[in-house]
Amino acid sequence: LLNADYLAAVQLLIYTAAVSLMVVFAVMLTLRGDICDSNPENRSWLMGALISGSVFVIMALVILSNADWRVLA
Repeated sequence: LLNADYLAAVQLLIYTAAVSLMVVFAVMLTLRGDICDSNPENRSWLMGALISGSVFVIMALVILSNADWRVLA
């Protein structure tokens, strides 16, 4: 229909994101209160922060070292 492939893909992505968001809201709103108190002390946040920070630094170094920033005008 009128060669609207791009619009069809964008519409599909938007509807998929909307359905996913509705599922997330449904799970969040139906969460029972006693489940939240099942793990009051979480000591692994430091390890998670270190791992995610190191992954970010490695990815930033790879992207910045391999980038060709010349603009052809």
